[in-house]
Amino acid sequence: MTKLTYCTNEEIDPELNELYSGNAFFEIFKIFLKQKDIYSAHEYLQRATDNNFNSKRLSLYRDFTEGVVYLMKRKIKKGVQILSDLLEVLINGQKESEKTNNLKEQT
Repeated sequence: MTKLTYCTNEEIDPELNELYSGNAFFEIFKIFLKQKDIYSAHEYLQRATDNNFNSKRLSLYRDFTEGVVYLMKRKIKKGVQILSDLLEVLINGQKESEKTNNLKEQT
């Protein structure tokens, strides 16, 4: 992963094309997350956010990594609060999705 990190630091110019660089940082974030390297994943997620790459999924991932980082730093109360809020958003989103599907089936 060192080679990938070096490559991204040298070759991605955020001013050249913000959308593509933000998307690239997001893809690198997903690689680190799969490897369970939360600190590196959080860093690349921040870089994607700094490059104006926004999506609903990005904000959910940001909340997840931020909550886990707080837990790792032994700031348990803050970490649990962030993860609890994330679960609430996910559960409410699932309920809304089910309601929409039920309305579509009825028509």
